Amino acid sequence: MSKSSGIRKNLGYAALSLIYHELSLHTFLYNKSRSWKSHYPINEIMKLLVFSRILSPASKKRTYEEKDKFFEKMDFSQDDLYRSLGSINTLKDSVQFISTGK
Repeated sequence: MSKSSGIRKNLGYAALSLIYHELSLHTFLYNKSRSWKSHYPINEIMKLLVFSRILSPASKKRTYEEKDKFFEKMDFSQDDLYRSLGSINTLKDSVQFISTGK
């Protein structure tokens, strides 16, 4: 950890990130967000929500406040996170199918 940053970074999500990419969730979400002409990065938001829910469950507000603990740059506002929830909700069945095959 850099003494100047003062923020601890979370390495615990590396294995989760590998699984996320092996399931091609990043590709699926990228393609969906392009077709929606989304103004916020659905994939980045989904990764933050999924990884945080597994590693350190908290409210969405708290999750957003702790996004800088991840090494990946997550360049979106808290409003973007809340606005994306409706879009993410419409994908829940597809994402569940991709992740479980059911």
